[in-house]
Amino acid sequence: MQWIYYTIKPGETLYTIAMSFSMTVDELLMYNPHIDPNYYQAGEVLCIPQDYPCGGMNTTYVVKYDDTLYSILNNCNVSLNSLLSANPGLILIISYQAHSYV
Repeated sequence: MQWIYYTIKPGETLYTIAMSFSMTVDELLMYNPHIDPNYYQAGEVLCIPQDYPCGGMNTTYVVKYDDTLYSILNNCNVSLNSLLSANPGLILIISYQAHSYV
């Protein structure tokens, strides 16, 4: 497995870092057992799997015709709460195609 090494910046939280990589804090800590979630500081280095499902660092996912909410969550390995948190004010545009009957 290849890794991305990410250095914690001042003011960042594990939550905001995890969200930027489209993962949960628990997943972030699973890959970084050396990090104490109650005491960590800027300058510490986190390991993020480079091949994390659906990429990382706020991956953009284009919804396909046959996608369902469940399939997106499952394929990208994210929870519904993570998806909603990363997309505040999410607006879905539903396009209806006109059907012509001859």
